[in-house]
Amino acid sequence: MGVKLAKKHRIKKQHVGIMLVPTSQCDTGCSHCIDDSGCKNPIHFTEKFAKLIVSQARKEKFELSVLLTGGGEPLMTPEFLKIADVFGNYKKLLTFGIITSGFTENEFQRKSQLETLLKRPYAEKLIVEQSFNLYHQTFPERLANMTQLMMRLGKTDFYVRMCTSATNFYQTHRKLEEVLQEIAKKIKGRAFQLPIEDTSLEDEPLDFIRENVSERLTVEAFFSPQWHILQTKKEVFAIIANSFFLTREGRASKLKEDSLDYCVCDSLKTFSDYDVSLFIAPDGTVYPECPCFPDKRMQLGKIGEDSLVEIVRRKQIFNQRIFQEILADRRMSQWATRETCKLCRQLVAEKGISLGL
Repeated sequence: MGVKLAKKHRIKKQHVGIMLVPTSQCDTGCSHCIDDSGCKNPIHFTEKFAKLIVSQARKEKFELSVLLTGGGEPLMTPEFLKIADVFGNYKKLLTFGIITSGFTENEFQRKSQLETLLKRPYAEKLIVEQSFNLYHQTFPERLANMTQLMMRLGKTDFYVRMCTSATNFYQTHRKLEEVLQEIAKKIKGRAFQLPIEDTSLEDEPLDFIRENVSERLTVEAFFSPQWHILQTKKEVFAIIANSFFLTREGRASKLKEDSLDYCVCDSLKTFSDYDVSLFIAPDGTVYPECPCFPDKRMQLGKIGEDSLVEIVRRKQIFNQRIFQEILADRRMSQWATRETCKLCRQLVAEKGISLGL
């Protein structure tokens, strides 16, 4: 099937966005974890898989964007730096990012892996995002450690990804502010918030921050319209806080706090064959989206068994058909919620990942 689709839908230029979960292993044990990650029988992505992706992308002249994210904690991946080097040194890499829960003072492997990564030449294009929440007691320490490491290495900004509920939204923001105020005391500087809409300030350091990160701020800080500044006499540093809402799945299903049932599916908002996104699990299996994992019926293929070209074409067909299939189906669902995901799975179960083509 994949070969026929590749010939029929081949296009001259291709950008592939990869959301990669490099490991299922995590020892933090957060109560809000939707993946229920742990350290029992971990599965790890490998350098070999990364090289297969890049070699096929290079052959096809694909542009890549890569995000290393949880499932487990990316910094606990045994071949983490080797995998990062393979992607980071790819010449047609447009963006490269990592979402991590950071490190405590006792987590030497995590700290070493992250610091080494941040010193790589390609780290100039690296977008770092730190998880933050009130569901585990170590996250204020993790945020403080991450901020101080980034400043020590001369970085100008990073992102904070805050998991909140309707119950603790305010408290989560307040805790982040408290952590930054404590850091400001240590560095003999000041910490303050700046509304993203405010373009009237003429302070030179703020102009510097605005010129360097304002474009990303406009996109990334949708849920949280304020961003945070740490300023000393010699430097200025930005922490951009993005909120997303608790989903009661996995371990989080035991929480009694109010969650928000929503789903932003790339396949329902992508109408160009140029942009294709893939979700890759630690074992190399590929899915259309993160919520599709680990439903085997939703697999587009597997790295090492199916070519990247074939997997991309399957995703293109999926993107082209799933929107109209959902609209044409008589079974109703509340749009952009998990109900839509459920209907999508039902359609794939009935018609296959090619949706009957």
